[in-house]
Amino acid sequence: MLIIGIDPGPEKSGFCLYHHETPRLIDVGYEKNRALLMKIKQSNADGLACENVKCYGMNVGQDIFDSLYWIGRFMQCWMENHHRACKRIFRGEVCAHFCNNPKATKPQIKRVLMDRFGEMPTKKKPVAFYGPRGDIRLVGDHMWDSLAIAVCYADTKGDKL
Repeated sequence: MLIIGIDPGPEKSGFCLYHHETPRLIDVGYEKNRALLMKIKQSNADGLACENVKCYGMNVGQDIFDSLYWIGRFMQCWMENHHRACKRIFRGEVCAHFCNNPKATKPQIKRVLMDRFGEMPTKKKPVAFYGPRGDIRLVGDHMWDSLAIAVCYADTKGDKL
């Protein structure tokens, strides 16, 4: 099963294309949202999972509303081009899946992913990923977030695709 995981942002979003059975990353990046729409449209993935925003009663800025707009665009693009449902996943679901605690922190989730997939990049020691065309890409925080979303989806919802 091939899953697109998206960590949405107001202008750029982190994404990964994750093959669940192997398990391995097919593609990963941090791109402008319009470019990511084209990747979604042309993708041969079996599913799409995108992090969603939940209200906790706090004030939010324009970046949150812009990110929500793009979440809708990503989902619409997926459904129009692939005629399959996609999943919005709240951060608490990801935290609970990996750490059995809906309030787990990003470093805790990254630790679980590192145990499962290997070494985590740092600023002093970035990890290189070879893209589909052999180009070298540095793997950073947005990749780990999008990978957590894709893996959570594949582990918990994959049988319903």
